[in-house]
Amino acid sequence: MSYPLLRISEDNSHVEVRKGRGAQRWEDMVEIFNGAATKDGLAKLKGWLGDKKWDVIHFNWGLHDIKFVEDKQNVPLPDYEKNLRELVTTLKTTGAKLIWCSTTPVPDAKQN
Repeated sequence: MSYPLLRISEDNSHVEVRKGRGAQRWEDMVEIFNGAATKDGLAKLKGWLGDKKWDVIHFNWGLHDIKFVEDKQNVPLPDYEKNLRELVTTLKTTGAKLIWCSTTPVPDAKQN
């Protein structure tokens, strides 16, 4: 999976967007991660945030939580809600503007 990299000019006059990874990554950019399920995000979020100052954080969790693994949801809905609330609480401590990206629809059962 590839995520675009964004860099905002110092005077905030424009945004540069690059797709892909590797050599296209700016040296001053933080790695862009796939957060996986909320249980994984809880384990890794503080490390991802580090001690950097964040202006904007665009985030999403959910698809990996509600997907079916061995005929059951990876993370039960009550746990997803609890985990997501804890993740958002941690994100709020950064002082950044938070932007939630909603999750795509997931079927009710395993698809072949």
